Amino acid sequence: MHTLEVRNLTKQIKHTTVLNDISFSLKGGTIYGFIGDNGSGKTMLFRAVSGLIRISGGSIRYDGKTERSSDIGITIENNSLFPDLSGYDNLRMLAGIRKIIGREEIRDTLLRVGLN
Repeated sequence: MHTLEVRNLTKQIKHTTVLNDISFSLKGGTIYGFIGDNGSGKTMLFRAVSGLIRISGGSIRYDGKTERSSDIGITIENNSLFPDLSGYDNLRMLAGIRKIIGREEIRDTLLRVGLN
């Protein structure tokens, strides 16, 4: 089972602290939701976790390692691929890039999260 551990994460931009001492642990195969007001730092946190920005302090570990895993993907904000295609067809296109999962796994996942 994959794990993501964030410990004492801090991000400063110039002299402003935008993420302050954040810690949590997530286990693979589980769906999590992050709730917070606009400007509370959710997007900045996801950027840090995905390696899109450097952190000022603390640590981020994937399966006990500090290097970012190539298995982690993230979509931040209102990104979309092809709005004229179904969610299934969009996922099928994405799956075709790395050829890790097939049609059945996509269908099973959509069913599991209630998006069939």
